[in-house]
Amino acid sequence: MLTLGDLKLDPTNNRWGVTMPTDLWAPYVPDEKQSWNLSRVAHLHRRAAFGGTWPELHRDLADGPEKAVARLLAGNGQPARRERLRQYLGAAVRRGDDPGGNRPA
Repeated sequence: MLTLGDLKLDPTNNRWGVTMPTDLWAPYVPDEKQSWNLSRVAHLHRRAAFGGTWPELHRDLADGPEKAVARLLAGNGQPARRERLRQYLGAAVRRGDDPGGNRPA
């Protein structure tokens, strides 16, 4: 609780008096209720890295959440995939194609 004169600021309450959970930023720890499973791994990859390959998902499932998050935050994992995408998009632009497969009329 922070007090500034007559103003009392409680970080667990918003201005409408609704109590906010205090554990919103608590680290994720797998348990019976929130297990580390393939669905959570895929969700992490979609949110942090635009998805992952099947081998990447299974690798991170086996390695656990700490290693998976650290690997994604390091950001150095996909140079080959980035290069293939760069070449594909470059070729599509040179041909005048829409990368989605549509040719101009």
